[in-house]
Amino acid sequence: MMTTGETVPVRLRSFEAGRRSLILLFVQSVVSGGLFAFVHKTSRVDLHVLSLFVITALGIAFAIIVLGLWKRERQREGPVFPWMLLFLVLALAYQTIDGADVYIKEIHDGHVEPATITEGFSFSVQTVTTVGYGNWPFPGMKYDDGRLLKLRQYSIGLMIVGASLFTIVIGMTTTWLLQV
Repeated sequence: MMTTGETVPVRLRSFEAGRRSLILLFVQSVVSGGLFAFVHKTSRVDLHVLSLFVITALGIAFAIIVLGLWKRERQREGPVFPWMLLFLVLALAYQTIDGADVYIKEIHDGHVEPATITEGFSFSVQTVTTVGYGNWPFPGMKYDDGRLLKLRQYSIGLMIVGASLFTIVIGMTTTWLLQV
């Protein structure tokens, strides 16, 4: 047992930061899964956009908490794993899955098969990474189609939140890899 004024050994300090990070990661996973189960049942685009903001805010909040733990952990010699990156990657995964879900509901009326899942993830990844191959509207789809309008409304939220988070994740990953 340690007394007041003693320092915590580096191995124990690292274990404590990792344990706290994993607990927060579990909480974020449960909240993400519950929220997705809720919004998956609806076709309201505004609820899907709101869920993007909620999960991203949760991921960023947990990442900030873990950032403090990570900064203390970095005081030891050698690079350490940036735990907060996991929270942001989980939020980014949520955005990608939700984007595919909205796409499948709006364009394919919720009909799920391997081709629609592939198209949905293609749409979502293109939107989050802001690649945009210019394949909108799709062959046979008219510009005034209500489905296209709903998808574009959702895309605005997904681009704002997703592209910002994607940029942060790439920057943090690059910084971490340069330190390794």
